[in-house]
Amino acid sequence: MKTVSISRGDLDRLQRPNREVSSFIESRVVSAYDGFTSSFTDSADFDIQGKGDTVGEVKHALTRHTREDGTEGGKGRFRIFKSQHDALTRYDRRENAYYVFVLIDPDDMVLYMSRQKPATVGNIIGSRGGFYSASHNAGPDHKLPWEVFFG
Repeated sequence: MKTVSISRGDLDRLQRPNREVSSFIESRVVSAYDGFTSSFTDSADFDIQGKGDTVGEVKHALTRHTREDGTEGGKGRFRIFKSQHDALTRYDRRENAYYVFVLIDPDDMVLYMSRQKPATVGNIIGSRGGFYSASHNAGPDHKLPWEVFFG
């Protein structure tokens, strides 16, 4: 697991729309993990690329959510879409694909990062009942509590 400190300005960036948050998180992953070289564009199948043909899918979650009225909400979860997982798993036949899970802890102003193989994530999802059909446009998904990787 890697730990990356963030500034108050970084924390403010994490309050922006999800696409901006994703870009910020991906840039931090690229700088933290040796071997990943850049973020892909929005049209790419995966979030980050590395040396050679290594690819990665970045998932981020908050340790806890705060509701608009300031009260504490539930703990964050990582949403894994079946279509993304299947694509990453197929790509990993060459042993060069990863998930990078990023846990945002706004209290300690830290990003925790854990790199996992798609097979490991698939086994965890399978042991928790598999993918389910949600009302999301991207199709079936599974929401993993952050404690699975950072417990």
